[in-house]
Amino acid sequence: MKQIKIELCSDLCIANGDGFGSVIDTDICTDEYGIPFIPSRRLKGCLKEAAEYIGSKNIDKIFGINGSDKSGSLKISDAYIKDYEVLKEEVVKKQYTPSKVTKIFTDIKASTAITEEGNAKENSLRFTRVVENILPWNKNEKLSFYADVFLDDNYITDFEKICKALRHIGFKRNRGYGIVKCGLYDSQKSKLKYDIPVCDKNKIYVLNYAIKNTSPLMIPGKSVNITQDYISGTSVIGMLAQEYLKTKDIDNYFNRLFLNRDVKFSNLYVSDEKLSEYIPVPGFLGKDKTDPKKRIFNTVTESKEIKEEGKIVKSFKDCYINAVKKIVKPETEIIYHNNMSEDGKDLYTQTCIKKGQYFRGNIIADGEAIREIADLIQNAEIRFGRSKTAQYSNCELVAMEISEFKNDRYVTGENVAFLFESDVIIADKYGNISTDTSVLAENLGIENIKEGNIHFSSNLKYKNISGFNTTIKIQKPQVRILSAGSVIVLRNTSKKYPLLMHVGEKQNEGYGKIRVFNADKFINEAVILKTKEQSKNENISKIEHLISEMDKNEEMRLSAIDYARACKKDLIDLNSSFIGRVTLMIEESKDHIDLDRRIKSIKNKKKMEKIDKVIKHLKSERYRSDWKIEQKYLTIVFTLAKYFIKQEGK
Repeated sequence: MKQIKIELCSDLCIANGDGFGSVIDTDICTDEYGIPFIPSRRLKGCLKEAAEYIGSKNIDKIFGINGSDKSGSLKISDAYIKDYEVLKEEVVKKQYTPSKVTKIFTDIKASTAITEEGNAKENSLRFTRVVENILPWNKNEKLSFYADVFLDDNYITDFEKICKALRHIGFKRNRGYGIVKCGLYDSQKSKLKYDIPVCDKNKIYVLNYAIKNTSPLMIPGKSVNITQDYISGTSVIGMLAQEYLKTKDIDNYFNRLFLNRDVKFSNLYVSDEKLSEYIPVPGFLGKDKTDPKKRIFNTVTESKEIKEEGKIVKSFKDCYINAVKKIVKPETEIIYHNNMSEDGKDLYTQTCIKKGQYFRGNIIADGEAIREIADLIQNAEIRFGRSKTAQYSNCELVAMEISEFKNDRYVTGENVAFLFESDVIIADKYGNISTDTSVLAENLGIENIKEGNIHFSSNLKYKNISGFNTTIKIQKPQVRILSAGSVIVLRNTSKKYPLLMHVGEKQNEGYGKIRVFNADKFINEAVILKTKEQSKNENISKIEHLISEMDKNEEMRLSAIDYARACKKDLIDLNSSFIGRVTLMIEESKDHIDLDRRIKSIKNKKKMEKIDKVIKHLKSERYRSDWKIEQKYLTIVFTLAKYFIKQEGK
């Protein structure tokens, strides 16, 4: 993996297409913590411009062709400042507001349009926020951004030249902003390596793993612009198959790994920082919005209590639950885009999975296959969904464990629940996709369905699925299937059912996974994965110091404004030119002793006494001990004095 370093040689404005209320007309791109960054799509576009400028021969191979179903070799991440993770941790720990963090790195610039006569054009004053080119905690170092790059080795030499050719980025780059120095370097990051145990090829193993999305994810679901809230087993297969084909060809072993039922890839569902296992909330669990205790009701075992209390229990939608009944929902965000194709420049939005979340799943296979897959996962460029070359899809592996798969525990008795942990595709004896209850029961091994021993509680859910054939570019027909979260509950059964079942079609792609448990006891305790922490950067951030200084300056500014108002009567008796002389004295004085000497040199005794009265107030103020702060304090007071005089018409 390579890394682009973007060193700022001037202030930079990466415009976000919006303003900041009525204060700032053009604002910059910042993350949710207020830390500035350069979006990868912007960076990729600027790099492509640089490639065209120097006449690179591999532009299409590196950047791809617009409208083509094949992407270019280049994959690039958003560009962040050095030690971003350390800074983010400090911001979260100290609970700083994004606006405060943004102020550390930025400044506000004003500009006006000029008429032919050389005067400022009326109503043309605009304010732009920019990232300052100096590192806030080290004024001797330029601020730099870093972006991770994945590229075929064949194009590295050419891409190095492209990076060097990139000299300007962002808004108003022809007005002195966005001058940069770029270069391509070896990344300092290293992938985490996991110990892969020796596995018996005649035994079945389960590989539990978790990933964290380091950028937003856009995995199209029902709508092309609204993401699914999970990563499908199909996406996992596609990612690993692509990794496999980097070094090998499609062969029989490839077919065994990715194209038959021998290897089962589960969906990746949202998790938490502890990497607990979450599954779709069973349909028999619900909530009553009017319940003050916000209890989770079990409609199978608590039906009598629900009826007596008059509760209206509704099932959870698009939520996931763990063994201790903690319910979570993946966080999403709306991202705005401009369609810059020849057809138009229309604004459109995409609802994506927010970055920084954990997802967990597993893979079941024999010992030989599981070792091969484990090696692929820990070495892969983990990317899911759309826009894999920029902005979206980046993920990193945070945990991986391999253990022997033992499905030798069974459930029987009253209220045996069959939870559809994934969508289920059932075919009847004629090969047609069916949602018929009898066909479903036959696949689950449930007998005597007609005797009424099944309690549904309206817990079967359905959905339509389709697809798109990219080869012939045609929509696949829709089929109706049983949706994840559906539940069948057997009231009484003497038959034993394994804790985990796989039924129906496409079992290797995440479909047909069914969890079996007692409805009153819920699911069994899940395996907790352990994260393998990367070595932490020991650099101590200066954000706390900078924000503390910023807060002190703001407090001083407000104090100075209040004092200027209190001294208004004395100040408005003076004139603007005299106030200007006093302000110059303040700016040129070395310390407050020097300032006292300069003030006493004023010949007009009446004016001198008024100014001395204003300044002597600071002797009882805490700002008196720091001359630089005292200078700022007095400058604010006397600057306001000019406005007071103007208001009075003097």
